[in-house]
Amino acid sequence: MNKTNKIIRGLLFCYVTFYMASFFFPLPNAKEISSFLMFLILGFSLPSIRSFSRNVCLAFFLIGLSIFLFTGAPWQKIFFSIGENGGLLALFVLIPIMAMPFFYDDYQGELGNITRRYTSSVVPFLLFILLSCHFLALMVFAGCFVILYHLFVKQAKEYSCTPLFHIALLQGYMSAGFWGPVWPPASIIPNRLGLSWLDVMPIGVIFSSLMLLGAGICLWRTVENNPQLYPRFLPDKSVSVDWQRVRTLGLLAAALVIGIVLVNYMTRWSMFIIVPLTSVPFAFFTALIQNKMDKLKSGAVAYYKEGIVSTKAEFCLFIVAGFLGAAIEYSNAGEFVVQFLPEAFFQYPALVALSIIAFLMITSFIGVHPIVSAPSLALALSAEHIGLNQLSFSLTLLSGWVLGLTVSPFSSGIMLLAALAQKTPWEIGPFANWKFAAGMAVVFSLAVSLLHSMTS
Repeated sequence: MNKTNKIIRGLLFCYVTFYMASFFFPLPNAKEISSFLMFLILGFSLPSIRSFSRNVCLAFFLIGLSIFLFTGAPWQKIFFSIGENGGLLALFVLIPIMAMPFFYDDYQGELGNITRRYTSSVVPFLLFILLSCHFLALMVFAGCFVILYHLFVKQAKEYSCTPLFHIALLQGYMSAGFWGPVWPPASIIPNRLGLSWLDVMPIGVIFSSLMLLGAGICLWRTVENNPQLYPRFLPDKSVSVDWQRVRTLGLLAAALVIGIVLVNYMTRWSMFIIVPLTSVPFAFFTALIQNKMDKLKSGAVAYYKEGIVSTKAEFCLFIVAGFLGAAIEYSNAGEFVVQFLPEAFFQYPALVALSIIAFLMITSFIGVHPIVSAPSLALALSAEHIGLNQLSFSLTLLSGWVLGLTVSPFSSGIMLLAALAQKTPWEIGPFANWKFAAGMAVVFSLAVSLLHSMTS
């Protein structure tokens, strides 16, 4: 296993280096080499991942291959489609380096001290968890669960609100998917539709705010309707807060987002290039400024030895998802399906959006990850044919992706939170969130309709 991991590690770094170099320099046979490296990564990784993930990846690959063969695709097209999600692979290899500055000091511990000192009700505590998880998720993905769960689970038990604590964590985490610069939805969907992250980000912030508002209202109503379960309590004034650490955490997050926005605005490059390109300099200069080079070195060594190969299953899924999406696009399946829908259906953007969101939620629930279904829809459907424009179609797919992960017992975020809470993914995901997700599907559909009318 160690030898295999060394090979995979080397292949990943070779691929990322080649991917970045080929973007700036016209290297010969770049597409062939890139696809070949991804094929090797897939081949070495598949035998060493969990059987369930391996079976899912093999099924997606075989379905995509069958579609290609059935439609008579040339072998060159089939081979190059292995590299369809090459940018996403490069992004995920380097994202953890971007997250390292948030662990140079115990910044997150001060968030716990704030709630202990200043909150006197379950509602502010839950809203704090909701917002903290949202902003941490923008930077560290599901790592925010590990941080916030261990920081606040004791308080949640003291307040007798553990189920609501889990809901606040999950919904805050998922809401980051609309505009998080290093999140797959915010990177993949605009890219597939010919938009940039900067085009979608302002509206994504609004949709995230809608989800956070909806989550906050639902949590507040639950607490207000059950005063016997959630009584008020006294804050602990003996706890002190190191506001310097809190300000540093805020400055780190602001610097990262502002830096990515500026690079995107000046260059209009894809996020698949911007994020890998900025991750190493961001980690290095923040460590240099804060005199934390030893923390950067230890974090980089740990990531190189263990972290980079710990997500082999995700890397395999990215590769086969791109392959399957390319096969569906080549077959023109989306246009074929659209032909059988009545023309009147496309005159109501809210109905179209709700149908797409519901489809992504249902497929996520049964185990088809949105990283497969959402980009496939983006490639297979034409926004004009279904009565939407590119921006409203993009937000529709983002809404379906986010809500799909909220109710899917197979999403990595839900499985991680379930492991931390020692619950089943069904309890943490669909059982606790299906009503909220259904309500937000309607809200997002109406928001997409309004967005379409304002931008068409």
